[in-house]
Amino acid sequence: MINKPNFTTSPKTSIRKILTREVKINKHFHEFAEPFVKNKGTVLLLSGGEQEHARYNILATEPWLEISSKGTNLFITEQGRTTELSGNPFDLLQGIKSNCQQMYENQNSRKGDSPDLPISAGLFGYLSYDMKDHIEFISRTTIDDLNLPDLYMIAPQLLVIEDRVTGRIYAQIVELEGDGSKNVDQLLSLLTAAESPSIQGNFTISREGFESNFKRDEYENYISEIIDYIKEGDIYQVNMSQRFTSGFSGNPYVLFTELFKENPAAFFSYLNCGDHTIVSTSPERFIFQDKKRIEAKPIKGTRPRGKTVEEDDILKAELQASPKDDAELSMIVDLLRNDMGKVCKGGSIRVLNHKSPEIYKNVFHLVSTIEGILEDGKDSIDLLKACFPGGSITGCPKIRSMEIIDEKEPFRRHIYTGAIGYIGFNNRMDFSIVIRTATITGGKVLFSVGGGIVYDSDPADEFDETLHKAQSLMKVMNRHIDKARNLPGQTGNTPELFQKQLYCWNDGKFILEKDAVIPGMSKGYQYGKGIFETLKIEKGKVEYLEEHLGRLKKGSRIVLGEELTELDWVGIAELLIKRNGLQDSTAVMKIMISEGKSGLFYNQNITVTCKRYETRKPISKTEGFTLVIYTRKRENFLADYKTMNYLFYLKAGEWAKENGFDEAVILNADGSVSETNTGNILLLRDKCIIVPESKHRLPGVMERKILGDYKHKGFKIVKEKIDPQKLFKTQTILVTNSLIGAVESNISSSLGYFDTRLRRFQRSNL
Repeated sequence: MINKPNFTTSPKTSIRKILTREVKINKHFHEFAEPFVKNKGTVLLLSGGEQEHARYNILATEPWLEISSKGTNLFITEQGRTTELSGNPFDLLQGIKSNCQQMYENQNSRKGDSPDLPISAGLFGYLSYDMKDHIEFISRTTIDDLNLPDLYMIAPQLLVIEDRVTGRIYAQIVELEGDGSKNVDQLLSLLTAAESPSIQGNFTISREGFESNFKRDEYENYISEIIDYIKEGDIYQVNMSQRFTSGFSGNPYVLFTELFKENPAAFFSYLNCGDHTIVSTSPERFIFQDKKRIEAKPIKGTRPRGKTVEEDDILKAELQASPKDDAELSMIVDLLRNDMGKVCKGGSIRVLNHKSPEIYKNVFHLVSTIEGILEDGKDSIDLLKACFPGGSITGCPKIRSMEIIDEKEPFRRHIYTGAIGYIGFNNRMDFSIVIRTATITGGKVLFSVGGGIVYDSDPADEFDETLHKAQSLMKVMNRHIDKARNLPGQTGNTPELFQKQLYCWNDGKFILEKDAVIPGMSKGYQYGKGIFETLKIEKGKVEYLEEHLGRLKKGSRIVLGEELTELDWVGIAELLIKRNGLQDSTAVMKIMISEGKSGLFYNQNITVTCKRYETRKPISKTEGFTLVIYTRKRENFLADYKTMNYLFYLKAGEWAKENGFDEAVILNADGSVSETNTGNILLLRDKCIIVPESKHRLPGVMERKILGDYKHKGFKIVKEKIDPQKLFKTQTILVTNSLIGAVESNISSSLGYFDTRLRRFQRSNL
């Protein structure tokens, strides 16, 4: 059970009062909000359309409190101070909401409220779909490839609310006790500063466009399997989705405003969450609460708008008469009635306006309204837990549908089909269902689309329906395919250039790298039984190819137990370089050979990759590499070969970087040294070049070239066993490999420093 934070005891987080000021804004609300959305923790809720629930535009910014969660790890940040707890995030929400609502009521804050405004203080943000795991136990078979928070919400000091009916705009200011937060005058001054030029910058998506996490036949096969579940009586309906991804660079807010102009809907949302941004264009209300009254408005069924009034009437009538859409909506209405019944007074739930068509700029939707009265002793969080996630985007029955979703979809949904909105400290709450929503993170933009699968669904039609739904986002983004680079207005969570999709050579075929596979039961996958070589390419020419092939041949005989396959390695390299557009670049090519069935009598997997070579950035500010001894010893004969069993070296390199060094020096079983985690070591001393002698050591291709160069200069080549103390006393150390060439490290000038660090690391028993 979580220790609920007690905010009332902290003077820095006590609400003194809430002030309301009517303000004037001389531009559209989305233009006014633009300077604020660049700041982490800003939430913009924008309403479009003519529906009665699309009345307010709300900007929540200048957070004094931020909460997030990942699994059972809970994080609370108050004015820069972060506390970590463990428990159920719904309990965290309950504790914060209860404490803040008590402060709100104790200070008699509502006297300053305008009766026409929905909220004056509260929590704004999102609950991801994966919050379901804190309500029900669902077998987890999906991959969390995004690693984003399950929950992200902020409590703003500044709220700006526009009433679209009256045209009046109000600023709601939370005044806090103590120091560390902006005062009223400072917050009001931000509104004046926002009277700035219109939206800056632009955005692009990668020229390859969007990639789905399903091929058509895979998706259709899963639909057929779901239909079999329905025929067997396991379920009535499941919402199955696919996810589209593309590279993204630039200003996400430009995407948001273009989408709003294209097809305004009731629940447009923009959330700047720091390392990720959410752009939502949802038309669907999930759950609404005003004191005791609650409401849900599920949507099922969509038709495009006609070009004429007559076409409009025909399409609207077709939607209302559709048996499939009627069955889907009726099932979801029953599901939501049951969910709401967990926290509502008996007999209070009723269905209003069943199957009512709602008109939007580009489409018709079929909508029902369900109303109920909250039971005494129940609050907003109880209501969320009873109804989350929304039944319209899971299926019926809900728990079994969610199990099937996890079974069929490869990745965790995160924000898709979660909820975005606010929890007011005035017992008012409003959340949308997260559909038609994009997440921008790590130089990518991704969004999911799905549909309700029922008994008479056609797999091909269901796949096509997801493509049709995807067009509302794709149409806008496809106008911005790779038109510019280094754009102004970029956010901190997107790189300047998104990566081009690269080709590789995989068992005789040139395919995209993402499509390369290795059999899961192969010894290459299970045990790392394989070999590899890393080669440098300079303007289309592979350097030292024959030398690298020589090591591959030796490794193939000893590690794989067979001769290296005869291939035209030069031809493969040339074609791969050309396909990846690297003819005039410095590039790195990797040849990887592992044991695993790829053909009838062929027991190897061979993959060749090629990409642009990025020069390594040193960790320290000194010239050359800084080295540190990795205190775990290498005790394996495989050190004689460049095998795929390379984890020891990878961990050594990570350890060195974590401790502020460029490379880790590897200790042999006898305590001597001869290599770093990526290269060979050569020592220069008094016109001698010393090659460390070791029982197990892999001679490098570049090392041989360096030795030849120094021999030509008159240096004497000596083999000698080197222990760490000799290493420290050496005048010059060279680290060599095929990519970096030879890098000098002036380790002797830092003898005391390295010696101290070495002893400390040994004492800590790393």
